[in-house]
Amino acid sequence: MFKSSFKFIVISFFILSVFPVTTEANYTTEMKKIDRKIYVSQTQQKMLQKRMIVEKRKIFNNTRIRAYEQTIVRLQREENIYRRDKLLVQRKINRLQANEARKARNIPSIAGDIHIKVNRLTQTMRVYKGKTLIYSWRCSTGKRGYTTPAGHYKPYHAVKMHYSKKWNNSPMPYSVFYYKGFAIHGTNYISRLGSRASHGCIRLSSKNAKKIYNLARKYGYKRVHIRVV
Repeated sequence: MFKSSFKFIVISFFILSVFPVTTEANYTTEMKKIDRKIYVSQTQQKMLQKRMIVEKRKIFNNTRIRAYEQTIVRLQREENIYRRDKLLVQRKINRLQANEARKARNIPSIAGDIHIKVNRLTQTMRVYKGKTLIYSWRCSTGKRGYTTPAGHYKPYHAVKMHYSKKWNNSPMPYSVFYYKGFAIHGTNYISRLGSRASHGCIRLSSKNAKKIYNLARKYGYKRVHIRVV
């Protein structure tokens, strides 16, 4: 029993490392980090420039002035690198959005039902139309003390905006309920996606939850299959 469980864990992590889930949320997080670096660099440059102006009013202080100038030049070079990195990330986001739009246009031509597979170990969701993978995202299932039950399910209710009576009227955009109040729904806590963070529901970015909601509404509950492992 232990050996088979261990083998499953190893295989799951191998699959995740070979086929990483790259989402717009990942790139957005990366973009925020780069913006922060740019802001810090600009702030440091302004501070050093003010100090340099003060030092230039003094005499016999050329060494310190040159040190300030060299540091400012270095920070400007770093800022240019950050801006280049930001441009590259934005291009990746644009390509990802273009690919998502192309997939959405092609989905109706693919035969088969909708199959949603949620892996609690890797915190990923893969969505298939028939046997064709159409989406692959990071998600969040129940954190410690809160279970996301495993099993095979079908949706029984979908609502554009639901407010949880159990959890202080917390907003649950694009909720697709599938088992005893458990739902796939959107969240604003996208930085937690890829880790266990919910009270039992399956969280996605609101943008991706909308896609699940639209699939359930378009193809009907009987043609949507949800499997949680």
